[in-house]
Amino acid sequence: MIGAARFLTILPCLLLAAGCETPGQRIAEDLSQTAGEGPPKLSTCLRSISETGEAITDAQARAIVAGEDDKTPEKSIFNKFLDCVAGDVDPQNLRLRLLRGHMIVAVLATYGAYNVGFSTDPDKQTHAATLLARIEVAEETLRRASEDVTGKANAGDAYHPTVDTLTRSTAVFDVALAAERPTLSRLKVFATNIASVVAGGAGSIPDLVRTALGAIRKAATIDLWGNAYRIDMRAFLDRFKPKDKGGQGETLTKQHWLMWDQDINRACDILQAVAGVKQHCIPAEFR
Repeated sequence: MIGAARFLTILPCLLLAAGCETPGQRIAEDLSQTAGEGPPKLSTCLRSISETGEAITDAQARAIVAGEDDKTPEKSIFNKFLDCVAGDVDPQNLRLRLLRGHMIVAVLATYGAYNVGFSTDPDKQTHAATLLARIEVAEETLRRASEDVTGKANAGDAYHPTVDTLTRSTAVFDVALAAERPTLSRLKVFATNIASVVAGGAGSIPDLVRTALGAIRKAATIDLWGNAYRIDMRAFLDRFKPKDKGGQGETLTKQHWLMWDQDINRACDILQAVAGVKQHCIPAEFR
């Protein structure tokens, strides 16, 4: 029988059917892609950043959660992964990286609402409430660091930037885990959040990170929309690239954050109805 840890490791492959290796067999590539068109195949997004060529190692996963991964942003595993899934951003451009994180939360919220909404799990109310809370936490950490949202110059230049980056990354991972929880529940796989494991709770940090990355990949190609979200995210980010680098040279403002708030608010309306609670996903001070 396959162990729980190994099962979590291959879970994204099973859920995504997107290019994970099996003995003597490769699971089908993302068929919604045509070679040479649109974003890179999702099946390459983990392999392209991996030392092994297949999946991120335990050491790489732990580096993300330890805050070591982002000390050199241009070499960051998580940044490269998001470059592949959502669109590449200059690793030194914190303002645009924060916006991209916000966009990822919006897509995860949409996926989570879809996943919870169609779930027949008796715990779906709890799943919805957990996802609502985690979206709010992620949005609070991302927005507080953004000068475009706060109106404060260098809002992200805190005295402990490694801690702040870690807080934001794990908050996004925890949204991903909560969005995927109905699926994991159906498969009888236990998933907690990263913070509780760091504090000594049950679970494996590498397995949780891999599951979270898998959920982000999956959310980017929800069955109903195929690659539409990935295409739109890349086009949106291109608006802020310099014209000499193929972009439109647009100036990033708070209004661009508010555009993606619409996706979050629609998803949270569904989640509130399922959870039977009134909880805003966008913190009051940033609405």
